[in-house]
Amino acid sequence: MITNKTILWILFGLMVIAQLAVLAMMVRGQHKVSDQGTIYNFELQGIDPHDPFRGKYLILMPKENTFKKIEQSTATRTMLSSSQWYATFDTDHQDLAKIKDLSTTLPADEAYLEVQGHQSFQKDSSFIFYTIRYPFDRYYMNEAKALPAEHMLRDVNRDSSKIAYAKVAIYQGKAAVLDVMVDGRPIESVSESATGTQ
Repeated sequence: MITNKTILWILFGLMVIAQLAVLAMMVRGQHKVSDQGTIYNFELQGIDPHDPFRGKYLILMPKENTFKKIEQSTATRTMLSSSQWYATFDTDHQDLAKIKDLSTTLPADEAYLEVQGHQSFQKDSSFIFYTIRYPFDRYYMNEAKALPAEHMLRDVNRDSSKIAYAKVAIYQGKAAVLDVMVDGRPIESVSESATGTQ
C-alpha cells in the first residue's frame, strides 16, 4: 500500500528532476549561443564607484546603449512605442559593436538581440531617441580576482589609451558573454598581473 509519505517522496523526486531538466536546458541553450553565435565586442564604461562590489561577478555596462532613429511618421512612433525591440549591430574601425537598427520586426538574415528600454522625443525633432538595456550585465569569475578586476573597470575610462570590452556571442535573440578584455587581454590575466596572484 502506498502511503502519503511515499507519495510526497515521489512528488519531491519529480520536482527535483524537473528542476534539473530546466537547468540542463538553460546550460545547453547558453552553449548553443556560445558555439553558433555571431561575436561582437561591446565597449564597457566604468562602473559607478557607489555601486557596491557584488563578489563573484563583474557588472557590465556597455557604452553603446543609445540609438537615434529618423521618425518616418506618426505610425512609426506608435509602432516603436513598445519597450522591447530587436537590435542589430555593425562594427566600427576598432571592431567595437555599434547599434545598426532597432525594430519590432524580427530580422530575417542577420544576428539580432532582444533588448528592452525606453524612447524619448524632442520637440521639433525628426528623430526618436532610444535608450536600451542589454540582457547581459554580469561576468562571473573567481572571487579573488573579481575585486581587482572591478577596480580596473572603474578606472579604465580615465585612461583614453585603454579599451575594455565584453566579448559577446549573439544567436537568435540571446546573448552569452564569452570574456571581458582590457587592451586585447582577458581581464582575469590582467588582474592577476596587477595583484601578483596566480
